[in-house]
Parts: sequence; structure tokens; C-alpha cells
Amino acid sequence: MSKHKSVRSSSRTGGAAKGKPAASGSAAVFWAIGIVAVVLGAFLYLRSLSPSQPLNSGSTTPVASSSPLPAAPAPAPAAPLVNSPGTAALEPETPTEPPIDMNSVSDLLNFGNLLLSEGKLEEAERIYRRAIDVNPDDEDTHFNLAIALNRQGRVEEAVAAYEEALTIFPDYVEAQHNIANALLSLGRTNDAIARLEEAVALNPDYGPVLNNLGRIRALGQEWDAAIELLARAVEVDPENYEYNFNLGTTHLRKGDFPKAVDALGKASELKPHDPLTVNLLSQALAFNKQPDRAMEIISTTLQVHPNNVELLFNLGQIQLHNGRPEAAKDTFLRVSVLAPEFKAAKSAMAQAQAAMEKQATPPPLKSAP
Repeated sequence: MSKHKSVRSSSRTGGAAKGKPAASGSAAVFWAIGIVAVVLGAFLYLRSLSPSQPLNSGSTTPVASSSPLPAAPAPAPAAPLVNSPGTAALEPETPTEPPIDMNSVSDLLNFGNLLLSEGKLEEAERIYRRAIDVNPDDEDTHFNLAIALNRQGRVEEAVAAYEEALTIFPDYVEAQHNIANALLSLGRTNDAIARLEEAVALNPDYGPVLNNLGRIRALGQEWDAAIELLARAVEVDPENYEYNFNLGTTHLRKGDFPKAVDALGKASELKPHDPLTVNLLSQALAFNKQPDRAMEIISTTLQVHPNNVELLFNLGQIQLHNGRPEAAKDTFLRVSVLAPEFKAAKSAMAQAQAAMEKQATPPPLKSAP
């Protein structure tokens, strides 16, 4: 069977694997007694970038044969890579033989994909291994076997299967990318970075690799390197929420607030009313001397998520430091009711009360000249 299947030709040139993620004076004053909000934003940012979670841009869809199995429905899009508990080795007597030509790689590959889409991981593995027995030089079968192994939690075996695919087809950028994802799940960050860099060298316009390598650089506070990679990812796919979000948050952490507003604003357009995105966008707007717009987007999102304490807390901070201490006190009180363990809200409520009292105190009388 030819290694250059029609459905794979686009991904070999960069497509995803388809069927066979210094302040101004007023800004400094704004956060002077609200530093908890910055810490909160940093926490949310790190949570969004943590490579320990499944990477949404991994190439996890099995590759289909160019000769589809008659009457078999196309596999559903695969979920992101996850680390499932390990499973026992397959027994040779499972399950009954499928109604296909067991000597046809295309039939076996498509039937394995169908089993994989139905969550029948062990059966899919057995079919892929049979396809490899028929033709050990088909890189896509090794790739799909790796996906089945990874979903069973057998990550080291999955890496070995991806390596086999690369041995057959050294320019298989999706395989390099998935190896990097697997290595991240094993805590081998440096090895994962090396793999991602190899993938970038193979295809400098492959968005998922640019995004994930940029995320890792951002976690290491390598802001310029991260921004360069993430900006390239956005150029490749301007309508990708994850790419815009990661670029915007990296600009925010670096302190480039106008660019953070632009990128996070685009991310918010792509995913309206997302609390995490709006929370960080509101911080960028506040730092960029646009508090009214920040309060507006938070208030709009609170209509959809009325009990989101992070959004409420940031709203209170913006109100407090823009001459609305009474409104801020009410907002912080609401946070305290919703989340009694949120100690920063109680402290901020006291600050709002002090600001109210200061506003109510008349200025001292000046002596006559």
C-alpha cells in the first residue's frame, strides 16, 4: 500500500492529522492594594498553560486508508490525548474476526479506526497490529497503533510506535508532535521541547506545534521566544481561540498591555463570555487605562455566569480603584458570601470601607490668609 495516501497529503505539508494550547503610574496605583488580583490572574494563566493537562492541539485523530471500508461509517473526531489507567495485554482469542479481508491493510486500518472511535481500544490495537503484520512499512498504521496505546495509558509503548512511524517517514510532523505530548505527560519536559523543536524544523507553519512550544516557553518566562512562536501560530490560524488566548496572556505577563488587549479581545470574540478569557482581558484593559470597558465586559459576562467569584473580585478591584468604593464593597461582600474561604475578598472589603469613610470626611478648614 502506498505510504502517500490522498487523505494524508495535506497533513504532510502542515495540516492536522485527519481521518485515513512597566505599568504606568495610574495602573500601578490601580493594583497597589489589589495585588491579589494579579496573583489570581497568574494562577489562572498557569492553569491554562500547564502542559500536564491534555493538549487540545495534539494530532490524535487516526489516519484513514485511501480505500474506505464499504458500508463502514467514518470515525468520529478523536478526543485529546489522555492518560488512562493501563490495561492488561491482549489475549489472542479476543474478539471474533471482523467481516473484512484480514490481508488488506486498507480494510484493517479503517476497521481499526472504527473500533477506536467506539472506544474499543484493545480490539483496535489487535487490528492495527494485524495490519502491521501484513505491511510493516505503513507509517500510518504505526501512528494509529500509537494512539490506541496512548489511550490505554501505555505511553511508553505509544512513543515507541510513533518512533516506528518516524523511522518509515522521517517528515511525519504529527508523530513528532504526539511524541512531545506523550513525553510531557511523563514529566520529561526537556525531551518534549527537543521534539517540538524538531517538529518546527520539519514544518515551521504547523500551528499546534508552534502553540505548544510557545506555551512551554511562556511557562519558563521566555517571553520573547514564546510570543514569536505564538504569533506565528496565530498567523497560521487567525481564528483559533487557543492560539489567540495564549498569545494574549503571554503579552499580559510580559507587561505589553495594548497587545494583550488585542489578542485577548480576539480570543473573547471567538469564545464569548468565557470567564477565564474575560477575567484576563479585564486585567489587561485595567492596566491599559480602560477601566470602564473592563467593567463593562465583566458585567456582561456576569449576566451569563452570575456567581463567578474571580470575575466578581476583579470587578470589585476595578470599582475600588476608580472612585466607586461603595459599589466595590457590595461586590466584595457578594464574593465573601459565595466563597467564604476567599480571604482576599474580606481584606478588599475592608479597604473599600476605608475608602468610603475617606470620601465622607470633609477636608480640613484652611485658616484665613
